[in-house]
Amino acid sequence: MYPSFGADFTLFHNLGVGGEVSWKASKSLYQGILDYRPIFWDINAVYAKRVTRVGFAAMAGIGGLSTRFYTGTCTSINANGTCNNFVSSNHFLTHLGGALRLYATHSVYIAPEIHYYYVRNNVDFTSPNVVRYSLNIGYTFGK
Repeated sequence: MYPSFGADFTLFHNLGVGGEVSWKASKSLYQGILDYRPIFWDINAVYAKRVTRVGFAAMAGIGGLSTRFYTGTCTSINANGTCNNFVSSNHFLTHLGGALRLYATHSVYIAPEIHYYYVRNNVDFTSPNVVRYSLNIGYTFGK
């Protein structure tokens, strides 16, 4: 399960910008020995259109993948004096996504989404390709 938070803003007709952060809700086991948690973030160009109670959004952009590997020991001390027990592996990514927005009211919608990430120089996993499916509950401000 990957909780996420995102927003998009229409700037000109149906075109706009957006961004999203998603992370794995629980830790997983990396190669059977080390806990890890991936965190994805992206900034996108967005094309969104609404026709009556149905709408869609298409996204394309860039971002990053930060995979936290939990060591179980103190690896560094941060600015407020607490200990970090993880190391991060960071990679650049490109993102494509799409959503079908089904409006329950004038402003509230439910949107099944699909996201494709190409993670450049992803040496931590066997493939640079990542696909994420999601169900988004959203709210539209304005028209």
